[in-house]
Amino acid sequence: MDSPAVVVAGSTAEAKSGVLGELLGVGGQVLAVPDESYLVLRSGERRVARAFLPGARQPYPYPASIAEMDGRVEPPPRPPRRVELCLPAPVLASLTLVDSPAAGAFGLAYNRIVRDAARRGGGLLFTLDAEALPGQVELDFLAGVADSGQTPFFAVWVAGAPGGPSPAVAACRDAVVARVPAFAAAPWFAVAAGDGAADLRQALTRWAAGAAQAGGGAAEAVRRRVPTAVDGRESGWEEVLDRAVEAARDEVRQALAAELAGVHQRCVQDIVFGGCAGMPAALDRELHALSLGIADRVDTAVAGITRAVLAHVLADEAGRDVLLRVGAALRDRIGEDHPDLAQVLLVTSTTGAVAVVPGESAAGALGAHATAAGVLPPLGAGVSASCYQKWRNEKADVDAAQAWLRAAVGATEHEMGRAVARRFEVVAQVLGGLVGDAVDHGLLLV
Repeated sequence: MDSPAVVVAGSTAEAKSGVLGELLGVGGQVLAVPDESYLVLRSGERRVARAFLPGARQPYPYPASIAEMDGRVEPPPRPPRRVELCLPAPVLASLTLVDSPAAGAFGLAYNRIVRDAARRGGGLLFTLDAEALPGQVELDFLAGVADSGQTPFFAVWVAGAPGGPSPAVAACRDAVVARVPAFAAAPWFAVAAGDGAADLRQALTRWAAGAAQAGGGAAEAVRRRVPTAVDGRESGWEEVLDRAVEAARDEVRQALAAELAGVHQRCVQDIVFGGCAGMPAALDRELHALSLGIADRVDTAVAGITRAVLAHVLADEAGRDVLLRVGAALRDRIGEDHPDLAQVLLVTSTTGAVAVVPGESAAGALGAHATAAGVLPPLGAGVSASCYQKWRNEKADVDAAQAWLRAAVGATEHEMGRAVARRFEVVAQVLGGLVGDAVDHGLLLV
């Protein structure tokens, strides 16, 4: 099982970089990465860095230090989604740190990606600068994560002497709690250059130990005999399954269309107000967030379909243990029999073209950090390197960029809609097989 992860977000790049440097015991910037990239910090015996790019099945080597950035390592053709750095820092022995990028900070897509990463990893470290109270966008972000289930930690970067003045911490805390009362009990720490962040490191390590223990205990579903109902065969569960799958598929595809309309509108605004050069990165960030949202919708729909069908065939109501067992069986059978579902939808520079790149390794390169998959194999979307090259020219035509964007969004909707439909088709087939076996034998056989 992956170690618990703490996602790091902050009000200023200086505060975030300073806190991370002290936490890891390296001082200063940990590793220079593009503004669009997540930096994932894992434990390792020596410093080794790899870059993960949409469309690439294997990671690229990446300079592990500033000194290596002298041309010996060829830069990747586009900003990586994430750069993974392994280094021998004690705090990383029990957890993974995921530093969020500077670009897009606290925008709609950024917020969704960071919330998803924090929810999956379990922790959020929010850094603030003692020189400035958090603004409205930071407070709105924190309000949005308050009910997401992750454990929050707050660190205030204090310029000057180690330890820093406590009034700065209190002022930041008061501003956050006034907007988000749920964080009143969250731990707060002052961190300054040279103080080592010992208290913060200890708190994160204790949390990670507890989270790992709790996660390991929850992984095993309770095994017990689960009989089917006497009239399970005649209950009409097949029709229930068909109707539920059809309704869920249509609902997700409608949500996809609505979300892509919003993506198109926001990216048009980027072109109009910022020119063409930044549009590929903005679209890539939007597609990253979109793919996470669609995957969550599909997984939620599959859970609902499963509950609806089991309600018609089991003798008793399906408890959490039963749902865990069925979900695990679905995941295993779908992964074994339908590996083609793991894929990347890659927008290319050709107008209206989206390439499909199959494979779990390719899809895994698109995450903010590697996490356990849901019931279905990963489905990701991103922008190819050729798009960055096409629109990098400052003299690129704005009208042409808008036409290309419109076609790219339309092609993405078509391909992702097909992928969604295929996923529900497979779910109907595999879940139907599991339930059919249960009815035939009078017991749930998972």
